[in-house]
Amino acid sequence: MLIAFRYMHAGIGDPVDLSLQDAAKDTWRINYHGRHLLYIRQAICDHKVRVEGYFVWTCIDNLEWSSGYTIRMGLYNVDRSTKELTRSPKWSAKIFHDFLNRNGHSRGGGGHGEGGGDGIVPDVCRRLIPIRPKTVTHDEL
Repeated sequence: MLIAFRYMHAGIGDPVDLSLQDAAKDTWRINYHGRHLLYIRQAICDHKVRVEGYFVWTCIDNLEWSSGYTIRMGLYNVDRSTKELTRSPKWSAKIFHDFLNRNGHSRGGGGHGEGGGDGIVPDVCRRLIPIRPKTVTHDEL
């Protein structure tokens, strides 16, 4: 059974002891968002739930009040050892970018039911490239 929430937390942190290079290989974040997007697609297509959007918790690693900068939740690493605070994409940023390029659309076309749809089943159900239901591993990326 699916339960609709008005707002839902969509963040997952990296294990604290990872180097920036290892933190960039964030298959657990890819799997986390993949499962959430799969269930969102199911809610839209099978249960006609109106979904306005999906947001990740943060695009870049940020300050968490109780943990400081030790938990990296972003799609982009921030190297705090550099004066420039160099940012670099994690694997999840690349996967999310590809997903949006394959499935994203402008709301200007009418959103749900756009493109000659019946107005009940959103076109996203007809054209959305399925998220892999299996777990992603480093070797597959």
